[in-house]
Amino acid sequence: MWHISTSDASTYYFLFGGINYQLRDEFDAYTNNLITLIKEGFASQCQTINLGQTATISKNRLGANIVPLHMFLYHPNSIIRILLAFGKKLLSYKIKDPGVNIYKTKNL
Repeated sequence: MWHISTSDASTYYFLFGGINYQLRDEFDAYTNNLITLIKEGFASQCQTINLGQTATISKNRLGANIVPLHMFLYHPNSIIRILLAFGKKLLSYKIKDPGVNIYKTKNL
């Protein structure tokens, strides 16, 4: 597994690639790579580490917060715009909060 990372003034971004699923499971490569990316984000002194939109539970277990996003769909053809409006829910990413809370709270 490899990754490409970059940062702007305050946000750290990355992209994973080249995953070998057998080795991923054997060595817990996905989680270990996420931890490495978080370390790199801290070292670059970014305010935010953008973890993307895949594997929500794994990222929440490492302390990530879900940030709601919105989608904009447009096409110059009005018929296609109508079809996009009806199919918007099928195309959008549905965030399901897994209920992972790794931080201590006063109620515990």
